[in-house]
Amino acid sequence: ALMMCGTQVVSVSASREDDLREEQAWTSQQLDATYSRMDELAYAKSQLENEISELDSNLVSVMVSIDTLKGDIDNKEVDIIKTKQDLAKAQKARDKQYESMKLRIQALYEQGGDAAWFQMMLNSEDLSELLTRAENTQQMYEQDRESLQKYARTIEEVQKLEDQYEQEKADFETM
Repeated sequence: ALMMCGTQVVSVSASREDDLREEQAWTSQQLDATYSRMDELAYAKSQLENEISELDSNLVSVMVSIDTLKGDIDNKEVDIIKTKQDLAKAQKARDKQYESMKLRIQALYEQGGDAAWFQMMLNSEDLSELLTRAENTQQMYEQDRESLQKYARTIEEVQKLEDQYEQEKADFETM
């Protein structure tokens, strides 16, 4: 009888020991899985910290770029104002030159136009006076020619300044 009782205790103990070993193995697997998950989370945290650091440096770069662009915009506004002033001056000079040339041409036509040479020859008392008048007329012609060229250059300058103003305005709008 004693043996029967002892056999039952040993078999109960053996099965209890197997259960405990299985439970220990399962717990060990769970612990390994938890450590593995902790390693994954630590790696993910490290990656996120690196990404945050990179985004911070990008943010600083963008802020510097914005400040630079603000400075460029301020400079461009000053350039636009200066170009507008230069354009206004050039247009005023063009208009003044145009009026002067118009008055000069009007005076030439009123004084005889093509018949002025013939009139000059008839009114001259001698050859030296005729040559002096011809020389004066030649000088007036050269001055008129120079004024006309200056007027043409002024028109070109006005056009160039208008184009520059439009380009600067477009650049400003793009900024």
